[in-house]
Amino acid sequence: MDSIRKRLTSRYLAVILLTIIVLEGLFIFTTINYYYGGVGEALLTKATISSSFINRYAPSFSLDNKARYIFENIDKNELALVEVVNSAGLVILDNSGFYPDKSINSPDFEKALQGEVGKWQGRSKLGERVMAVATPLWRDGEVVGVLRYTSSLAAVDKTVK
Repeated sequence: MDSIRKRLTSRYLAVILLTIIVLEGLFIFTTINYYYGGVGEALLTKATISSSFINRYAPSFSLDNKARYIFENIDKNELALVEVVNSAGLVILDNSGFYPDKSINSPDFEKALQGEVGKWQGRSKLGERVMAVATPLWRDGEVVGVLRYTSSLAAVDKTVK
Protein backbone atom coordinates (compact mmCIF):
# COMPACT_ATOMS: atom_id res chain seq x y z
CA MET A 1 0.00 0.00 0.00
CA ASP A 2 2.83 2.35 0.89
CA SER A 3 4.60 1.57 -2.40
CA ILE A 4 1.50 2.32 -4.49
CA ARG A 5 1.06 5.65 -2.70
CA LYS A 6 4.69 6.62 -3.39
CA ARG A 7 4.45 5.68 -7.06
CA LEU A 8 1.15 7.51 -7.47
CA THR A 9 2.47 10.60 -5.70
CA SER A 10 5.68 10.63 -7.74
CA ARG A 11 3.73 10.30 -11.00
CA TYR A 12 1.36 13.11 -10.06
CA LEU A 13 4.33 15.28 -9.11
CA ALA A 14 6.03 14.47 -12.43
CA VAL A 15 2.89 15.42 -14.38
CA ILE A 16 2.50 18.65 -12.40
CA LEU A 17 6.18 19.53 -12.84
CA LEU A 18 6.07 18.78 -16.57
CA THR A 19 2.91 20.90 -16.94
CA ILE A 20 4.54 23.83 -15.12
CA ILE A 21 7.67 23.60 -17.30
CA VAL A 22 5.62 23.52 -20.53
CA LEU A 23 3.43 26.45 -19.44
CA GLU A 24 6.48 28.46 -18.35
CA GLY A 25 8.11 27.81 -21.72
CA LEU A 26 4.98 28.95 -23.56
CA PHE A 27 4.79 32.06 -21.40
CA ILE A 28 8.42 32.98 -22.11
CA PHE A 29 7.99 32.33 -25.85
CA THR A 30 4.83 34.46 -25.97
CA THR A 31 6.45 37.29 -24.02
CA ILE A 32 9.50 37.38 -26.27
CA ASN A 33 7.34 37.36 -29.42
CA TYR A 34 5.16 40.13 -28.00
CA TYR A 35 8.06 42.48 -27.27
CA TYR A 36 10.01 41.70 -30.46
CA GLY A 37 6.81 42.02 -32.46
CA GLY A 38 6.22 45.44 -30.94
CA VAL A 39 9.67 46.64 -31.96
CA GLY A 40 9.22 45.17 -35.44
CA GLU A 41 5.82 46.82 -35.90
CA ALA A 42 7.13 50.21 -34.75
CA LEU A 43 10.07 50.03 -37.17
CA LEU A 44 7.81 48.79 -39.98
CA THR A 45 5.33 51.62 -39.45
CA LYS A 46 8.01 54.31 -39.42
CA ALA A 47 9.82 52.93 -42.46
CA THR A 48 6.65 52.39 -44.46
CA ILE A 49 5.23 55.84 -43.74
CA SER A 50 8.52 57.59 -44.51
CA SER A 51 9.19 55.73 -47.73
CA SER A 52 5.58 56.00 -48.92
CA PHE A 53 5.63 59.73 -48.32
CA ILE A 54 8.92 60.30 -50.16
CA ASN A 55 7.95 57.97 -53.02
CA ARG A 56 4.59 59.70 -53.47
CA TYR A 57 5.60 63.36 -53.09
CA ALA A 58 9.13 63.32 -54.50
CA PRO A 59 9.03 60.63 -57.20
CA SER A 60 11.58 62.22 -59.52
CA PHE A 61 14.13 63.33 -56.91
CA SER A 62 17.58 61.78 -57.07
CA LEU A 63 18.51 59.45 -54.22
CA ASP A 64 20.74 62.11 -52.64
CA ASN A 65 17.88 64.62 -52.68
CA LYS A 66 15.48 62.03 -51.30
CA ALA A 67 17.95 61.29 -48.48
CA ARG A 68 18.28 64.97 -47.60
CA TYR A 69 14.51 65.41 -47.69
CA ILE A 70 13.99 62.40 -45.43
CA PHE A 71 16.47 63.66 -42.85
CA GLU A 72 15.10 67.20 -42.94
CA ASN A 73 11.69 65.83 -41.97
CA ILE A 74 12.66 63.05 -39.58
CA ASP A 75 11.95 63.31 -35.86
CA LYS A 76 15.04 64.75 -34.15
CA ASN A 77 14.49 62.41 -31.18
CA GLU A 78 14.38 59.26 -33.33
CA LEU A 79 16.00 56.43 -31.37
CA ALA A 80 16.40 54.05 -34.29
CA LEU A 81 19.31 54.27 -36.69
CA VAL A 82 17.88 55.52 -39.98
CA GLU A 83 19.93 54.94 -43.12
CA VAL A 84 19.48 55.68 -46.78
CA VAL A 85 21.36 53.08 -48.81
CA ASN A 86 21.99 53.11 -52.55
CA SER A 87 21.36 50.07 -54.74
CA ALA A 88 25.02 49.03 -54.47
CA GLY A 89 24.66 48.72 -50.70
CA LEU A 90 26.62 51.84 -49.71
CA VAL A 91 25.15 53.98 -46.95
CA ILE A 92 24.63 57.48 -48.33
CA LEU A 93 23.37 59.17 -45.19
CA ASP A 94 22.26 58.24 -41.69
CA ASN A 95 20.87 60.04 -38.68
CA SER A 96 23.87 59.41 -36.45
CA GLY A 97 25.46 62.60 -37.75
CA PHE A 98 28.33 60.78 -39.41
CA TYR A 99 28.81 60.00 -43.05
CA PRO A 100 29.77 56.38 -42.72
CA ASP A 101 31.83 54.53 -45.24
CA LYS A 102 30.01 51.25 -44.77
CA SER A 103 28.01 48.87 -46.85
CA ILE A 104 24.88 46.87 -46.12
CA ASN A 105 24.21 43.37 -47.41
CA SER A 106 21.65 41.98 -44.98
CA PRO A 107 18.54 40.03 -46.05
CA ASP A 108 16.21 42.96 -45.36
CA PHE A 109 18.22 45.16 -47.73
CA GLU A 110 18.21 42.50 -50.46
CA LYS A 111 14.44 42.09 -50.17
CA ALA A 112 13.90 45.88 -50.35
CA LEU A 113 15.98 45.99 -53.54
CA GLN A 114 13.43 43.59 -55.03
CA GLY A 115 10.68 46.11 -54.28
CA GLU A 116 9.34 44.53 -51.09
CA VAL A 117 9.57 45.39 -47.41
CA GLY A 118 12.37 43.46 -45.73
CA LYS A 119 12.73 42.58 -42.05
CA TRP A 120 15.81 41.11 -40.38
CA GLN A 121 16.88 40.22 -36.87
CA GLY A 122 20.46 39.35 -36.03
CA ARG A 123 23.72 40.72 -34.71
CA SER A 124 25.47 43.92 -35.71
CA LYS A 125 29.18 43.99 -36.52
CA LEU A 126 29.76 44.91 -32.87
CA GLY A 127 27.88 41.81 -31.69
CA GLU A 128 24.77 43.66 -30.51
CA ARG A 129 21.38 42.08 -31.22
CA VAL A 130 19.44 44.30 -33.62
CA MET A 131 16.28 44.34 -35.70
CA ALA A 132 16.09 46.13 -39.06
CA VAL A 133 13.31 46.98 -41.48
CA ALA A 134 14.07 48.14 -45.02
CA THR A 135 11.72 49.66 -47.59
CA PRO A 136 12.43 50.51 -51.23
CA LEU A 137 12.89 54.03 -52.56
CA TRP A 138 11.61 54.38 -56.12
CA ARG A 139 12.42 56.67 -59.04
CA ASP A 140 10.58 56.31 -62.32
CA GLY A 141 9.37 52.81 -61.46
CA GLU A 142 12.81 51.52 -60.50
CA VAL A 143 14.26 50.88 -57.04
CA VAL A 144 17.16 53.35 -56.65
CA GLY A 145 17.78 52.91 -52.94
CA VAL A 146 16.57 51.66 -49.61
CA LEU A 147 15.34 53.37 -46.46
CA ARG A 148 16.41 51.28 -43.49
CA TYR A 149 15.43 51.57 -39.82
CA THR A 150 17.56 49.62 -37.32
CA SER A 151 17.01 49.31 -33.57
CA SER A 152 18.94 47.61 -30.80
CA LEU A 153 17.20 44.79 -28.96
CA ALA A 154 19.24 45.26 -25.76
CA ALA A 155 16.42 47.04 -23.92
CA VAL A 156 13.91 44.42 -25.06
CA ASP A 157 16.19 41.59 -23.92
CA LYS A 158 16.64 43.33 -20.56
CA THR A 159 12.87 43.70 -20.15
CA VAL A 160 12.24 40.07 -21.06
CA LYS A 161 14.86 38.85 -18.59
